[in-house]
Amino acid sequence: AKDALSWAVGCGLIGGVKSGDSDLLDPAGLATREQFAAIIERYDGYAVSSEEVLTEADFYVSTRGNDSWNGSFARPFRTIGRAILAVREVEKTPEKGSVTVAVRTGEYYNFDYDLTWKDSGAADCPVIYKAYGDGPVQIHDVFAVTADEFGPLSDGDRELFKESAAEHIRRADVSDRYPKNARPDSFFVTGEAGVLDLCRNPNRYDDGDDRLITQCLSVESTSNLKIVNGLLSRYASRYESTEGMMLRGHFCYNCCTEIFTVGDFDREGATITPADPTELTSYPWFGGFRYTLKEDGTVDPDRTKTNVDALIVNVPVDLDFPGEYYLDGETGALYVYEPSGDYELSLSDLYFNDAAEYVFYEGITVDNMPEKDDSPYEVPIVYLDKEAGETFKIVNLSDPQLGDGEWDGNNGRIVTDTVRVLAETEHPDLITITGDLAWGESIGSITHLADLLASTGVPWAPVMGNHDHEASLEVMHQKTDILQSRDGCLFDWGDERLGWGNYVIVLRVGGVPVHGLIMMDTHSYADRIDDTGNEFNGYDHLWPEQIAWYGDVCDMLTEMGVPETTVFMHIPCYTYNYAWAAALLPGVDPYSVPAGDGMQVGCWAEGYEDSFGIKYDGIASPDWDNSFFDEMLSHGSTKTMICGHDHMNCFSVNYRGIRLTYSLKTGPGCSWNPQNSGGTVIEIDPTGHASVRHHYVDVR
Repeated sequence: AKDALSWAVGCGLIGGVKSGDSDLLDPAGLATREQFAAIIERYDGYAVSSEEVLTEADFYVSTRGNDSWNGSFARPFRTIGRAILAVREVEKTPEKGSVTVAVRTGEYYNFDYDLTWKDSGAADCPVIYKAYGDGPVQIHDVFAVTADEFGPLSDGDRELFKESAAEHIRRADVSDRYPKNARPDSFFVTGEAGVLDLCRNPNRYDDGDDRLITQCLSVESTSNLKIVNGLLSRYASRYESTEGMMLRGHFCYNCCTEIFTVGDFDREGATITPADPTELTSYPWFGGFRYTLKEDGTVDPDRTKTNVDALIVNVPVDLDFPGEYYLDGETGALYVYEPSGDYELSLSDLYFNDAAEYVFYEGITVDNMPEKDDSPYEVPIVYLDKEAGETFKIVNLSDPQLGDGEWDGNNGRIVTDTVRVLAETEHPDLITITGDLAWGESIGSITHLADLLASTGVPWAPVMGNHDHEASLEVMHQKTDILQSRDGCLFDWGDERLGWGNYVIVLRVGGVPVHGLIMMDTHSYADRIDDTGNEFNGYDHLWPEQIAWYGDVCDMLTEMGVPETTVFMHIPCYTYNYAWAAALLPGVDPYSVPAGDGMQVGCWAEGYEDSFGIKYDGIASPDWDNSFFDEMLSHGSTKTMICGHDHMNCFSVNYRGIRLTYSLKTGPGCSWNPQNSGGTVIEIDPTGHASVRHHYVDVR
């Protein structure tokens, strides 16, 4: 009866006293045999009400539990959110086998249900949330807002917004389901991620005056951002109050989440003070500049990144663009500027985006959780043909990355002239682009670039970069439509479960497949935790599903008789670090080598003499190794990888049989070295073997 009595005390059915970690019956208490029998009977029904009950689990959750308890069967947690925190503390080892959370029958709510990379299991130790077996388990989305809850603005509401925007804004009352002054990161329309964004100023990441705050020159302390820029004062004059105002970094490693609430806004001194300094210190990458504190608590200027853009968000006057929202934390009123496109205005902020790996649900029903699609991943294939005995020539561009306002100026001219010189001198059969086609939501820039590429008369095929991903899903679709509407574009969105743009181009010579180009999306930013518990934040890379997709593609191409493949992606894999360390001759300072092809004889270690190019920048790969290089080695067909991302790097190293190459950057967008600009040429001979060289173009 020990478990039964402990359970009864824990659930409050009978009184007891605390003794260390145990609950004991109070000897002074009175209990008849009938009452004691009722306890045993009720416990018996609780514990074995089904033949399929989960009798062994690491943690238990019950609607009768308490989050201050230890999560045992007798003392279960009350919320799944508390169980998630407990699971984080468990070491996921092969010996452990799995971590299981048994959830008792009942209805649960998602106030604290948010899985991140910290909540991942492992391939040999998955995390399983499983129904206990005593009845149905349901996790509800208490923040869902149905289409029929939205209505027009009242006269009082209209005063909050621009007159031109008011007719497009709809209002819903969510005060009954949203915590007061809550700060959601985003809402989702009919299950689509990222469709709605917190209202902001400016609306687009355009170049020039549309950037609100630039040149963050110094951080005086963690509670005081000294921003030296006239635009701050100029734009700030539109705001009557800073109540609810937040600042969000634009060009940063977690560009869509680095937000802090503005406390004081000194227009004359252009100084912003966070309402809660600890809120800022929790984001060491805020706003794209990195500050590091010294031991005395002051900011280390040598470890502070500057020259950054930011956005003002969460001010109702800025709700003036399709797909934005504003939530009044005091009244619980949710305002949405209706998104363009064919969407039903039905919202949720409970969204499962596979942030946590190796996490499974068994016997649990969750609102808005998409059904798991176990169908094979799509492999979009395009074929390009040459006559027998001919060579394929590919010119790769990288990181043109202009804003809308730059194409009509000198920067646009340089990119245009560079592309035309490459097309007219190399006469390529295909132009590829390794990401960062434009800044975030710069629709005009994407349009200019697509028109330029179409004008060459050459087929062209891009992959996406981290800055291309800095857009709502709606804008990503718009950009895709623009690209695919232009002559020669081979881009394919591919399987949406894998990202934005995973597809294959097969090159055939005389009708025989000789080479495969594997185009892959490295996404944007992510927080992850490795097998040893170390946390990383920064750039994302290939997901495990994509690496599995790559393996399937290699097997498919091998069956087709393709002898060799090349992988194109934006962000370099972690192995670029190993390759550079192995190839550089000890004692050589890479920053002392002239730009261009200067880094040649006398710079490379033995066995790496065929390396070329320079490294003037850090290798901004993710901070973890996702084992993609090992996957390439295991299949054996990939002999070349082309990436972009790091504008000042263009080294090419044959490392363990795979040539890891940084493409030359194309033009001055964001940052560049004029002597290190142009395109990278990949030539595929009739047998399918690839060779790589740079074509430098200086059209200043």
